[in-house]
Amino acid sequence: MIHHAHNGIDCVWGVEAPIGYVVEFQLDEVRVPVIPGTVCSADFVEIKFREDLRLTGARFCHFGMSK
Repeated sequence: MIHHAHNGIDCVWGVEAPIGYVVEFQLDEVRVPVIPGTVCSADFVEIKFREDLRLTGARFCHFGMSK
């Protein structure tokens, strides 16, 4: 499951593969506002990969150096 939150709007995409197949996901770039001193607090992309979707997955909120 892929979860994206931005400006209070949540977007969720469910991605599934048949048994024996693998889902490959490549995230090339993430551009969301970063609040200094916080870690992915409001705007982020989250990839949930466990069966229990209530658990937090991998979160991405910024790639690269700040300008």
